[in-house]
Amino acid sequence: MRSPSITCCHLKQPFLPHGIDGKWPRKVRLLTCVIAGSLRRRLFGERRRMNRQQRNASALPTPAQVSHLVVVEKERKSGFLHRAFPLLLLTLYAVGSVLRLALSSPFPSSFVQPSAASSFSAEPRQDVESLRTHIASETNHLQVHEENPGDPPLPCSARIDGRTEGAAAANRDEALVCCDRNHVRSDLCYARGDVRTDSRSSSILVYGAADGKSAAPATEEKIRPYTRKWDTEITRTIQEISIRPMPSAAAVNGSQSRACDVRHEGLPGLLLSNGGYTGNLYHEFSDGLIPLYVTAQRFKGEVVLVVAEHRPWWLARYGPVLQRLTNYELVDFNRDTRVHCFSEMIVGLRIHGELIIDPWLMPNGKLTRSQHE
Repeated sequence: MRSPSITCCHLKQPFLPHGIDGKWPRKVRLLTCVIAGSLRRRLFGERRRMNRQQRNASALPTPAQVSHLVVVEKERKSGFLHRAFPLLLLTLYAVGSVLRLALSSPFPSSFVQPSAASSFSAEPRQDVESLRTHIASETNHLQVHEENPGDPPLPCSARIDGRTEGAAAANRDEALVCCDRNHVRSDLCYARGDVRTDSRSSSILVYGAADGKSAAPATEEKIRPYTRKWDTEITRTIQEISIRPMPSAAAVNGSQSRACDVRHEGLPGLLLSNGGYTGNLYHEFSDGLIPLYVTAQRFKGEVVLVVAEHRPWWLARYGPVLQRLTNYELVDFNRDTRVHCFSEMIVGLRIHGELIIDPWLMPNGKLTRSQHE
């Protein structure tokens, strides 16, 4: 049998070197095949190495790319400087403006303290002294009013808030009627003198206010004592109270004057309304209890609450709260037809906002612990 021909390492015939065919001896063909395979492997390995070097060389940035990156970095830094420089100028200008305002203000600054040798340190001191309204001692208080007998009348808002320390004794004692209608949420009126209730006519009678002795003649005022004045739809449903100046009780016929049935000696009255949105929990606090507290807390319980459109369940529900605002029984303005007499009365409630108590707007200027409670 003929032995099979030996190919070059089981490769196809074309891989044999040129000129080596089956006529050559077997050993020569085998040796030639081994040498050719070794050369082939070395050739392919060298080619793979060259390919790797080419790939690595392509991954590194070229000199052109390096120069482009350097240019981009320089542009980025220059752009940052262009943006930062205007911001720095604005900051310096703002700081300079604040310092200039602080140094030119007549009031002492918390962060700029003028030196003792400063030429303007005495002038702000005089301005601050001129703004002071509190007199340290009673002696100085009397001396000031002796030197200035013609003090201007106090605004109605000051009388409502109890800020009457600067008023002359004659102004503090005269009968008057005034109203503060500057607030968008509520109107308030103030009556002083011989103040009497007349529930049958929904009126508050102020005897002596029509005698013509006061600087400003008193006129009849009408008010709906509810803290949503801007809400005309609901305000229209509130009972209107008339505050009527009257001649002195001694100067009128006895049948025309309303005799006192209940005298509240030395006690002011505070008239409010239980109408409107009373019954809604939110509005009971926002429109009622919180404004009542803001208006009545300065009396420290020495005030009589007069409630128009009173609802008995309101007293039952908020009795503990009302006991902290007044030491006296509540007066039902509509059902209690007796004549209640007071030395002064506030009609309406002061409000700072929705569920808000602003300590800077309180008569004493701050909140105490009892107010937080």
